[in-house]
Amino acid sequence: MVAIFRRLAAALRTAWPDGAAGRVLLGLLMLGIVLRVLAMISLWPVTITLEDGYQNYAKSNLFMDPLHPAGYSMLLAVLGAVTHEVLAPVLLQHLSGIASALLLGAATRRVSGSAWAALLPAGIVLLDPDIVFLEHSIMSESWAVLAMSIGLYAAARAFDEPEPWWRWPLLSGVALAVAVMIRDAQLLMIPVVVVALALARPRADHGERGRRRWRAPLTAAAAAAIVLVAYSGANGIFGPRFGIAPSPGWYLYGRVAQFADCSKFTPPAGTEALCQTTPVSERRSGYYYMYDSQAPAPRLFGAFGRDDGLIGAWAQRALRAQFGQFLTTAWAYLRSYWVPGSRPARLRSSTGLDPQLDFRNPGNAIIDAVQKEDLEHFYDPFTAHRLHGGLDVLRPWQLVIRFGATVLSLTTLLTLLGLAIGTRRSRAGVLLFGVGGLALIVPPALTSTYSGRYTVPMAGPMMAAAAITIAELWRLRWRRRS
Repeated sequence: MVAIFRRLAAALRTAWPDGAAGRVLLGLLMLGIVLRVLAMISLWPVTITLEDGYQNYAKSNLFMDPLHPAGYSMLLAVLGAVTHEVLAPVLLQHLSGIASALLLGAATRRVSGSAWAALLPAGIVLLDPDIVFLEHSIMSESWAVLAMSIGLYAAARAFDEPEPWWRWPLLSGVALAVAVMIRDAQLLMIPVVVVALALARPRADHGERGRRRWRAPLTAAAAAAIVLVAYSGANGIFGPRFGIAPSPGWYLYGRVAQFADCSKFTPPAGTEALCQTTPVSERRSGYYYMYDSQAPAPRLFGAFGRDDGLIGAWAQRALRAQFGQFLTTAWAYLRSYWVPGSRPARLRSSTGLDPQLDFRNPGNAIIDAVQKEDLEHFYDPFTAHRLHGGLDVLRPWQLVIRFGATVLSLTTLLTLLGLAIGTRRSRAGVLLFGVGGLALIVPPALTSTYSGRYTVPMAGPMMAAAAITIAELWRLRWRRRS
C-alpha cells in the first residue's frame, strides 16, 4: 500500500505543471478544499434537503431501484460493509471531486499542450458550488463525474498510443461504462469517445497503419460493451428486466403524457384510463405525471416503476403517433438550459438557481425530518446542524461561480468553433470533451424533465473543450503575427 501511494505521489509530481500555471493550480486546489471544508462545517454532517433513496437499495436488492441504475447503491453497499457513518461517503465524494478536477485538468493539458488551458476544467470542478453541494449529499453525481473523468483522461492518453497500446483504451471503455452504471445519462458519451479516438489518429488508407488506427476505438467500444452487457444481464437476473435504464416506460410516459392524444393511437388493453382530454397547454410537467399520486399512472398503477412494460407500451404508441410533438416538447426542455427565460414559471426561482442545489434553501422541516429518517434506515443516527455564518459565505459564492446558462452558452459556442479550427488532435479533443459533454444533457431532455443539476456533470468536459479551443485561437493569433 505504501508503494502504491509513493507511485501516485511520484505521478502527481510529474504531471503537475511547472511555473506560474502550477502555482495557480495549487491555489485553485487549496480554495477548492476550503470550500468543501466550509460546506461540511455549514451543513454537518450531510445535506438532508436532497436525497433520492439510494441507501434503501444498498441494504437490499441493488437492482430493484425503479429510479436509478444500481451503480451508486452498489458503492454505498460496499462502503456500508466497512462503516455506516454517513460522513464516510461524504468525505469520499469530496475527495472524488478533487480527483476529478485534477484528472480533467491533466487530460486537457495533454490534448492542448497548454498548462494554462488545464486550469479551466480543473477550476470549475474545484470551485463550482453546485458540484460541492452534490458531493455533500447522498447523491450519485460525484461518482459518475469521477468515472467519466477517468474515462476521458484515459482516452486523452490513448491519443498518443503509448505501449501497451490497449491499456488506455481499455481503461477508458471500462470507466465510461461504470459511469453509465451510476447514471445512465452518460451512455451517449461512449460513442462520442469512440469516434474521437478514431479521429485522433492520422488517416491511413491500407495495410498495417490502417488497422492500427482502429484498434484503440474498437478496444474502448468493446470494453464498454462487455461491461454494460454484463450489467444488463445482472439486471435481468436480479432486477426487473434485461437492460441498463430503470423503468424506461415510466420515464417515457412522463414525457409523452404532456401531449398525448389517444384519438391518434390505440392504447394497449388496460391503459385506456391514461388518456386525457385536458388541453396540452394546461397539462403539467413530467414530475407530476411520474410521481404525483393524483396523476393518471400513479393513481391507476401505484408507485413509480410498477407495470413498467405496460405503461411503456402506451407511451411508445403515443410517441410513434405524435413524434413531431415529442421532438417539440424535448426541444423546449433542452433549450431551457441555454435560455432560462423559456423555462416554465413553476421551474424558476428568484435567484435563478435550482432550488435543489441552493445553499440558501432553508428546507422544509417535515420533508427534512422524513429524509433524515430515511437516511438513518441505513446510516447510524446523526444530528444535522446548519452553520449560518458558513452558509452566508457560500450563498453569494453560488450566485457568481457556477456553471449556469451563460457559461454553458459560451462553452457551447467555443466547442462548435473548436470543431472547425486547429489541428486534428485539438479537434478530436474538442469532440471528446465538448460533444461528449453536450451528450450528457440529451437523455434527460428526451425522457425526463428539467433539473438544474443535470448540467453539473457537463461542467468539467465543456470547460475542457472551451480551453482547448482558446489555446488553438491563441496559437493561431501568434502564427499570424509571426
